[in-house]
Amino acid sequence: MGINFFIDKPLNEVLTSDFNYFIYFGEEFREVVTQVFDEKNLENKVALLDKFFEKQFVTFDEPILKKSIKTILSTNGAIKVSELSEEVNINRKTLLRLFKKHTNMSVEEYRKMVMFRQALNYFHQNKETTNLTDVALFSMYYDQAHFIKHFKSISKETPNTLLSKISHLGEEDTYWYFEE
Repeated sequence: MGINFFIDKPLNEVLTSDFNYFIYFGEEFREVVTQVFDEKNLENKVALLDKFFEKQFVTFDEPILKKSIKTILSTNGAIKVSELSEEVNINRKTLLRLFKKHTNMSVEEYRKMVMFRQALNYFHQNKETTNLTDVALFSMYYDQAHFIKHFKSISKETPNTLLSKISHLGEEDTYWYFEE
C-alpha cells in the first residue's frame, strides 16, 4: 500500500500487468536507479532512494483500506476476509474491490504477504537465537512444508536460501537482496 503515497492515481491504473518493469516515475527514476546500482555503499543507496521518494510524496486517504490493513497486520494475517469486512463495517465485495484497486492484490494475497513479512522481520530480529522452525511457528505457518511452499511461491527461494541473502537497511522494515 505504501506506493500509494507516491502516485497520484489508484495503483491498479499504474500497474496494469505483472510488476516487472515500472515506468511510472519516468526518466528521473531510471537515472536514480542507475545511480543506486552504481553505488557500492549500501547506506548511500538508501539515501539516494529516500531523496527521490521524498520529492514524490503525495497525500493518500482511504480510511477503510488503512483500517483493514492495520487489522490484518495486528492479526499477523490470521483474520479471515469475512471477519475483516465485519470489523471495518463494509461489504465483503466492496472490500475486495478496494484492495484490488489500491494494492493490486486480493485481501487473501495481502494476508499471505503479511505472514511472509512477519517471518522476515522475526528472523532478522532474532537471527542469532532462532531457527527456521521457530520462524515458521511464530509467523503462523501450519508446518514446515507450508512455510517452504509459501516462501517459494513469493520469492522462488527456500526460506533458508532467501533469509541468508537479504539485508536489513535503515530504520524501517525494508529488506534488500542484491545479486553480485
